[in-house]
Amino acid sequence: MQFSEDDLRAALKRKDPGAEFTKRVMARLNEAEKQPKTQTTSEHRSWNYWFAGLKFGPALAAAVAVLLMVGAWVGYQSYQRHEQEARKIQQQRDMEAKRAEQQAILALRITSEKLNHIFQKVNGAAPPEDKIRRQRL
Repeated sequence: MQFSEDDLRAALKRKDPGAEFTKRVMARLNEAEKQPKTQTTSEHRSWNYWFAGLKFGPALAAAVAVLLMVGAWVGYQSYQRHEQEARKIQQQRDMEAKRAEQQAILALRITSEKLNHIFQKVNGAAPPEDKIRRQRL
């Protein structure tokens, strides 16, 4: 069976619900107005449960502020400790790098002296006795 646009418009056209429907709606509205308004959601009930006995709002606000300040202070101290440890580690690394650099320079000097000694022996020149230690190669 084929539906046309006209059939669809006729099916979706506004229709009067009747007097009985209006009476039922009005009766329910009157009942709702007679009942006291209460918060029925569980979220509102839970907040009321926790804060119903708290009549000292400023004191609670002050306590929260103190707790936040203490938490911030503890966090700052932790940060400072971490930074101090990081500085110590960096200083140790710098000292180790400096020591490695000095050792590398010393090793290059020794190698240079030995290579000069070997070069002079190969070329037949006699090295000055006071600068180079005599060693067997």
